[in-house]
Amino acid sequence: MTLRQLRISTQSFKPILMRNAQKVKISMGTATYGKDSRGIYKSIPAQALTREPGKKPHYLEARVYIDPKTKFIPVEMRPKGKPYVGPEEPPAFTDQSEVWVRCDCEFFLYGCEVAVARKNSAPLGKANGGVSNGAWYNGVTEGRHRSPNPHGVPVICKHLISLFSRGALAKKA
Repeated sequence: MTLRQLRISTQSFKPILMRNAQKVKISMGTATYGKDSRGIYKSIPAQALTREPGKKPHYLEARVYIDPKTKFIPVEMRPKGKPYVGPEEPPAFTDQSEVWVRCDCEFFLYGCEVAVARKNSAPLGKANGGVSNGAWYNGVTEGRHRSPNPHGVPVICKHLISLFSRGALAKKA
């Protein structure tokens, strides 16, 4: 999914998340390049802290994929001994860039992860691959607690919204 698609579905599903993201302080780590089955990406690690008493920090990562049409290869991934004819500078990332996201907050793990993973834009971790309305805090099922995302809409948490709204796409590797 593109960042734009995730933002639109999040805004239409839970508009309050956009407002709550303004309360989140973000500390971005060093961006690095990597490669997986989807292609070459820029990974942006970060730590998020909501400015409210008693809140704990959350760790998140966003991967922004390089459009293969640009033919850009980061210096550290270029084949040794072969001439490189692609662009020297990485392409600009926009909200049309493909993304992969991860956050360790409970809302993402139990309300977003499965739905976003179905679009190949998140890992499946603690939600263990079940449907998002079947898993909830500490494994308690929907009969006792209502899921934050019973229809499986691909959305992101306030920490990831804050990361992207604070310039993660422009972060240099």
